[in-house]
Amino acid sequence: MLRQAILMSSMLLNFEASLKITKENMKLLKRVDENLLRRILGAPKSTPVPSLYLETGSIPVYLVIKGRHLLFLHYLLNQPENSLLSKLLYDQIENPMTNDWFSVTKENLSELGLDHYSLQDIKNMKKNTFKKLIKTACEDVAFMDLKNEIAERNLKKIKSINYPKFELQRYMLSNALSTIIMHYQ
Repeated sequence: MLRQAILMSSMLLNFEASLKITKENMKLLKRVDENLLRRILGAPKSTPVPSLYLETGSIPVYLVIKGRHLLFLHYLLNQPENSLLSKLLYDQIENPMTNDWFSVTKENLSELGLDHYSLQDIKNMKKNTFKKLIKTACEDVAFMDLKNEIAERNLKKIKSINYPKFELQRYMLSNALSTIIMHYQ
């Protein structure tokens, strides 16, 4: 909750309107996110990054950004047809350019497995329904990506740990753990 309330809300302010983010900028965002998770958990630098996300059920920052792009798409699709925002969106749809906002958003739909929804489907969905759909898609992709990273990098420390579901691990809810973490900060 701390990560979401402080880091994500301030670091990613208005990112939904951004274009494609450079690899260097994404590395910086990832590093800040990972460092915060390490500090919250009191985890040493040697702790594999996938375990930080899998133990806390936290969606990596690159997927949070993709989700925000898609929520902004929903917002734009529901603007009045004569509004400037609506006109800009439909201009990008009708006259696509490499790395324009809508092209990046289409990539995000595809990467999250939501490209089977038409723009009309997205427009007709209630905001909360679409938000839940995006959250589930981000969690599914994060879970798969993190498990693949463990296998690809042959992370022996966490390879044998079974994560049946992408969620905050139960022991993290323990009051005893909270007391220990607070003691070391």
